[in-house]
Amino acid sequence: MRHGWQLDRAPWKRLAVLCAPREWRRTYLEDAYRDTVPTSPGVYLICSSVQDGIATSGASADLYKRLYNALYAGQAKNLHSRFGQHLRGYRNVAKARAIFRRLDYWYTRVSLTELDELEQCFLDALGPAANDKNVLARVGSPVPAGSIRGRTTRS
Repeated sequence: MRHGWQLDRAPWKRLAVLCAPREWRRTYLEDAYRDTVPTSPGVYLICSSVQDGIATSGASADLYKRLYNALYAGQAKNLHSRFGQHLRGYRNVAKARAIFRRLDYWYTRVSLTELDELEQCFLDALGPAANDKNVLARVGSPVPAGSIRGRTTRS
């Protein structure tokens, strides 16, 4: 998977269109906030700032306060349940929780039919560091065994 923000404009335009009509909510990825997350399906982002990962002081403290990024993008049929999984240490978010003092859990309710599309859009645009795979499976035309780029090998 490619990590980091996409430098192609197309994923950003698509993300803007898909996110425009949605209401996003933020809570902290901490046990005390578990009951604020609904049981509905949705897409979520786990984000943090640099200042939550390192001690800040002096002139750079203002910069660190402003550096904020999505570390993980995901989807869930039940946002509340997935929130609980991340609290227990789900995937690379467990590593992020060990580094950053506070993680934000941004979420929006999404119909089941829209989950894949919106999540993939975030993965394409943001390339979050804690997402370790970004594979789209597609069904296409079969390729004969022994073929290389459409040419059949001869024996």
